[in-house]
Order: sequence, then structure tokens, then C-alpha cells
Amino acid sequence: YTNYILKKGDKIKVVMPNEDLSAVTPQEMKLNIIYEDEYLLIINKESGVAVHPTLNYPEYTLANGVAFHCKDKPFPFRPVNRLDKDTSGLVLIAKDKFTAGHLSKQLKENKIFKVYEALVCGTPTPHEGEISAPIGLLEDSIIKRCVTSSGAPSVTRYKVLKKGEKSLVEVVPVTGRTHQIRVHMAHIGCPLYADFLYGEEIKGEHFYLHCKELKFVHPVTDKEMYISCKKPF
Repeated sequence: YTNYILKKGDKIKVVMPNEDLSAVTPQEMKLNIIYEDEYLLIINKESGVAVHPTLNYPEYTLANGVAFHCKDKPFPFRPVNRLDKDTSGLVLIAKDKFTAGHLSKQLKENKIFKVYEALVCGTPTPHEGEISAPIGLLEDSIIKRCVTSSGAPSVTRYKVLKKGEKSLVEVVPVTGRTHQIRVHMAHIGCPLYADFLYGEEIKGEHFYLHCKELKFVHPVTDKEMYISCKKPF
């Protein structure tokens, strides 16, 4: 009963209800799994792989590959952080509602620390700094974002790692707006190289953006997790 006071030696059993599985077709794919336990899965996603099935990419997405990998113990596909198709790097996936809820709360409170590397056009000046500019949806667009006074507060920190015509930049999105890094780098005059949406489209090329580090608190063990992976460029 709810008014029962626990005593030393009592045992508590928590039953998690079965969940309806999403209709994602399991498809065998090569997955670069960086970490996995009973509650979560972290994959280093390749560029060119969509996270979810869409009209343009109905199969061989990360969701399809995860469904095949976990076919013995299937679960609804819940990526906590979402990467664009052409963005590579770490994707954090929750295996149950409890884990998803706690990780989503951390993400909403900006407590999941993410570090990216990007190739940008030119060299940002100064070579290290913070971009604080609100981001919102561009008028008459369903996908493109822009810096606008009516947008949501958005903060990005950056540091130039290698200068050149195409510079390598380390980027930390303090907030988590859609396309935040791409919008902010374009805003300071250094769009991502070959960014068809916020820079210059280059035939046969795609932009280079990679999530190389994640830091968060494990929802079950309460342990601070630090995960990293190498960039593909």
C-alpha cells in the first residue's frame, strides 16, 4: 500500500509494462557500436545514413539497423540526440521509457554535453569565441532556420583547431536548436563547407560535421558517462 513504510530487508519489484514496437523493418547493417548495456546504446553513425525512415530514405536507416541488432530483445527506437543524414558521430539511443525520459530531461536542461568538429569555409575571427544569437524557422520554409530576434535563445562555443581555406573547428552547442551549428557558423560568415542549405552547394560533396564526444549521467547507475570517437575526415 502507498502508506507502507519500507523496512531494511524489504524487496521491491518493479514491473515495466510491455511497449508497442514501432513498425521499423529490421535490416542487417554494419553498426559501429561504441557502448551498449541493458538500458542504452551508443552508435558512431556514418555520414549519409538517415536516423529515421522517411519518404526519401525509407530503408537502411539507423533505426532499421538497430531493429536488426536488437531483434532478440526488440524495443521502440528512441534516439535521444538526432543527427542530420550527412552528420556523422555519436547517437545516444534509449532502450526503454524510463531511460528515454531521464535522458530527454537531461537534454532539455542542457545537461548532455556534446562536442562536434566541423570543416568550415574560411577561418572564424576571433579564433575562439561564443556565438549567442536566437534561432527560429525561416519564414515560408518548413526546414530552414535563421538568426532572428523572434527565435529561441541559442548559444554555440567554437575553437579553431586548424586554419586554412577550409578550417577545422571544434564546436560545442550549449543549447540544442535544430541546425544550430550550421546556422551559427553561417551567421559569422564561415558556413560549413559544401552546406547546401546554409552555404554553397558543391556537386558530389556534403558538409562535414561530426559529433565526437558525449557526456551525461547514466539514468540507472547514476554514473557520469564520457564517450568519444574519431572523426571520419
